[in-house]
Amino acid sequence: MKDLLNLIEAYQQEYPKATPKIQQIAKDIDLNFMITDLQNLIGAMYRGSDRIREIVLALQHFSRMMRQR
Repeated sequence: MKDLLNLIEAYQQEYPKATPKIQQIAKDIDLNFMITDLQNLIGAMYRGSDRIREIVLALQHFSRMMRQR
């Protein structure tokens, strides 16, 4: 994802005067919002997967404690 965002940024810097077709597509998809939203979604996915990992580890720990009784 970072590579794609870097590529888009490089294009915007190297070719600041986009063609009308590209300008329309960027407007139609609301490119700036999409970039921000994509970064937020990826961050939420990482946080969610970390939380799931923590829950699994806690369940494993609990299970070991119960077997030792």
